[in-house]
Amino acid sequence: MSASVECIRDIGTAWKVIETAFSVTPTTGLRKDSNTTASATQSTLTTSMELQSALELLINHGVGHIIEEWFLEELRVHLQCRVAPVFTAHFNKELPPDTSVASYMCEVIQELYDSLAPYVLKLKQLEDLVNLYQIPTADNTDYSAVKNSTPTAKVSLLERAQTLFKAVLLPRYQLPERLYALVKRFYSAAMQVHHAIDDAVDKENDEEAGEGIRCLGCSSDADDCSCSNLTLAFRQINQQLYELDLLERFAGEAVTSVIHEKICSHVQHSCKGNFEVSYLRSLEHWLETKVVRWLSEVYRGSDACPRYSDPHVAASVEVYESRLHHLLYETYAAVRMEQLFNIIIEYPESEPAMLDLRRCLEKTNLRSQLVKSLKTALETRLLHPGGAA
Repeated sequence: MSASVECIRDIGTAWKVIETAFSVTPTTGLRKDSNTTASATQSTLTTSMELQSALELLINHGVGHIIEEWFLEELRVHLQCRVAPVFTAHFNKELPPDTSVASYMCEVIQELYDSLAPYVLKLKQLEDLVNLYQIPTADNTDYSAVKNSTPTAKVSLLERAQTLFKAVLLPRYQLPERLYALVKRFYSAAMQVHHAIDDAVDKENDEEAGEGIRCLGCSSDADDCSCSNLTLAFRQINQQLYELDLLERFAGEAVTSVIHEKICSHVQHSCKGNFEVSYLRSLEHWLETKVVRWLSEVYRGSDACPRYSDPHVAASVEVYESRLHHLLYETYAAVRMEQLFNIIIEYPESEPAMLDLRRCLEKTNLRSQLVKSLKTALETRLLHPGGAA
């Protein structure tokens, strides 16, 4: 081994060793056996004294910092020339029917994940070596020496790569229309299945069980239920997107839209026209046990998922939850304000609706809208032509 180490005496030879160790061939990632690739690569990195010698030589010559930049440039070219065209092509052709959305999404995200997995593996290995040999960054800044630094601390190599994933694959925060429509269909179906499973079996449906009954989750015939497959696809896609740091960029807008529509629909269906019962407590309970639980499933996964304990994800979900409560209060208040004239007429029987509306107004900034709504109702009902006769 010492002989092979001694032969690395110039930068050119050292750089070829680096390229050999960290280059990803163009075909890598296209459904290859990742375990075999990982094992071979790990063996090469951990047993090669040439790699150690090459790294030390490059560092001693003051060019060690370009290793990270070279690798990221290789990744950028791979993303732009190979991964992005294949990924976007999936959404430029005829999209699948609702019954095939889950399997189609699974295939597309799995293909994307497989094409990037070898780079993620190499990134982690390179980052370990960077930390081990204290390879300087491109700007030669010693971030470890910065005391009480603001959020300008060094960004990891993996984080920089994940930023590239987003910049090249999903350059805009708003997804292209066709892609957004597909993603929204998938998460809408996933939420419906989640609620159906969570609600278990309705007694009325038990009584009507028989030929032709349809599953409340996937809307298929009971004998052909695909809820379990859709749930597995939902969990797999979320996990893979999370690992690539693409989950929020890819699914965030669609998930938000699905949740907003669900809240509006549920509030309208639950309480419109009935003023004698207070609904706010039951709506809050529904939001926390149904909607927020599903939201947590999207971003955190189940209790067994490693990302479930990610403090950053947990904090994001908590912030999102407070926004959903605010949306619930706004939606419920809007429904009650539309019925305000009838609520006033039916007072005191409508007192529960009045109290709910008051509580919503305490949590939102809708008092001016309430005054406007009441004024409009009075003008419509009392000040129409002939009303004073």
